[in-house]
Amino acid sequence: MLWGLFMDISRCGRAICAAFSYVIFIGTFSALGETVVSEQNGLEYTAYESPKDIPAHVFARDKELIDIKLSPDGKFLLMVVPRGSFYEARVQPTDLTDTNTYFIGHFIPSEFKGAAWGSNNRLLFITETYSWGRRWKLINNRIIYAAQHDGAAVEKLLHVTFEKSEYYTNDTILSYLPDNPNSVIVTYSDEGKEWPGIFKLDIYTGETQKISDGYKYIDDWYVDSEGKPRFGMGWHKRELRMVSRTNGNSRWNELDTASIGDSERFRFMGFNPDNPNLAYAKASHGTDRDIIYEFDLQTGALGNVVYDNGQLDAGWLVRNPHNNQLLAAYTEGDKLEKAYLDPYYEKIDRQLDRALPGRANYITQLTPDNKSALVYSISDSYAGAFYHYDFDGKTVAIFNENNPALNPDYLAKTTAISYAARDGLRIPAYLTLPQNAAKTNLPLVVMPHGGPWVRDTNEYDFWVQFIASRGYAVLRPNFRGSDGFGRKFEALGYGEWGGAMIDDIADGVTHLANEGIVDKTRVCIAGASFGGYAAIMSAIRYEDMYKCALAVAPVTDLKEWAETLDDRAGKDYYTRITGKYGRKVFKTQNPVKQAKHLRVPLVLIHGAKDYRVGVEHSQEMDKALKKAGHAPKYVELETEGHSLQLAKSRTRVLRETERLLDEYLGR
Repeated sequence: MLWGLFMDISRCGRAICAAFSYVIFIGTFSALGETVVSEQNGLEYTAYESPKDIPAHVFARDKELIDIKLSPDGKFLLMVVPRGSFYEARVQPTDLTDTNTYFIGHFIPSEFKGAAWGSNNRLLFITETYSWGRRWKLINNRIIYAAQHDGAAVEKLLHVTFEKSEYYTNDTILSYLPDNPNSVIVTYSDEGKEWPGIFKLDIYTGETQKISDGYKYIDDWYVDSEGKPRFGMGWHKRELRMVSRTNGNSRWNELDTASIGDSERFRFMGFNPDNPNLAYAKASHGTDRDIIYEFDLQTGALGNVVYDNGQLDAGWLVRNPHNNQLLAAYTEGDKLEKAYLDPYYEKIDRQLDRALPGRANYITQLTPDNKSALVYSISDSYAGAFYHYDFDGKTVAIFNENNPALNPDYLAKTTAISYAARDGLRIPAYLTLPQNAAKTNLPLVVMPHGGPWVRDTNEYDFWVQFIASRGYAVLRPNFRGSDGFGRKFEALGYGEWGGAMIDDIADGVTHLANEGIVDKTRVCIAGASFGGYAAIMSAIRYEDMYKCALAVAPVTDLKEWAETLDDRAGKDYYTRITGKYGRKVFKTQNPVKQAKHLRVPLVLIHGAKDYRVGVEHSQEMDKALKKAGHAPKYVELETEGHSLQLAKSRTRVLRETERLLDEYLGR
């Protein structure tokens, strides 16, 4: 997850749209540094007899805010909220005495990619759609829209198209220019050129001015605070290519990558505000874990260490968006770990943690005067909320919660555990137990994560909490191949999608059974994306262990999947899939080729509009299982994509989960 003071907050939370109609104070600082006792006074929840009585749709409901951004001057909030089958964008003043609300427009959820302030009164929105081009090439369409903060003059600024097989950058907007409120810096391939160039886009007229042509093999560009292109990177034949130029120089310099260690783990992390020839980068140079270093833009060499967690991979840098100064470095461990790089930021952040104890608290945006901030707060048993943090007033005020219908008192706690895999490798995991349950002989649901390297964290998960509310323990193993635990741990998963990764998951079940925590005769497995693949392969390989399986949007044909991934990320992905075994995995670790061996009851669920893992994967698995005489229950969600963006889709998944578990595990 990419966090920082500029971070994309859409992953973690969505507060309520009518934010300021429901503001309460949860903590008051009578003096800087004083410990504060915080209360959720004023929040009212629906009462239930017990967690099992909470309906599925309550867990599955839309979070109350898709995106929220403070204007640069801190006077307005841009909020994107769910409204039926659409997202609605609106603006509200931060001044509580001003009750005006400005409607901006609607977006289709599967197309909405982000919103931002281009200036104090100009809004920008990014959408993304797909269409079929020549020879059935998948075409990506990215559009930037603009509007005034009061909803006037909504218009299309830029429309960029490219084929998925072409080299392209993931971020269309590279920089918002604080000293030039009329423009932003964008990147795209113009006039059929293969490599993306860099342009200045006027956010009022839509006119573009080319700043730099594209550079061969470079598809990931970075500009400094003045909007000047200073660094780029890309891949060719699985080799990292890097170019840079010093401030004021128009000539690109190709950098040697020999000194950065494992090039696949190199991440550029921004420019040093005080030295134009220095930047920051994350790399695993001479060590097993990722460390954040200074990075010489003239030579490509790593320099002084900025942050080293000591055990886990370094996470991300937190920076002041107004002067680019470093404030802190974060790492996601079993809890959010923070290393402070600025004394004032440390003071205000520690105050925040005292006001909201037992949670991961993220300062997501600072106002230019450094007097207030937007905060996101979440825990394993709290669905999360956004807050307004007033430094001068020494108050933290809640806008509202992600899920105001769900009382955290009903939610289960999660514990970090670890166990030994059969080859001795320690596997970190999270264990969630039902409220007030005896820690013995519990029915178990195993939930492998997606990616497959996107590690699980100890934060709220609606699916996990729903299953726990029904009386089942939930195990989420960070099997080999998961990120965050060092490059060796991650590399152990290459070529092991259906092999050692599946064994690691099974070893977790055995560990809990040997500890007497779970009943080994009542175990099911469920997951989405790679987790869905893992659920199917686990049911194939360990049919005596699992009584049932449920897979959402699973990859079921590794060969087809690998061969569609022909951009730079796809080539790396191909290596992760095949590892040392090569193409053999396309038979031995391929669910659709192993369908005849699957006898465990299975539910398949897939969105018909899934462009990441096509619905054909589940359709073909359904056919293969029917041919083998072991038909699954197949549910196709007509309006859903890959990530269960719709509340009705999440509700259907929860209801299918409950039905399956009740039938094969019982409560």
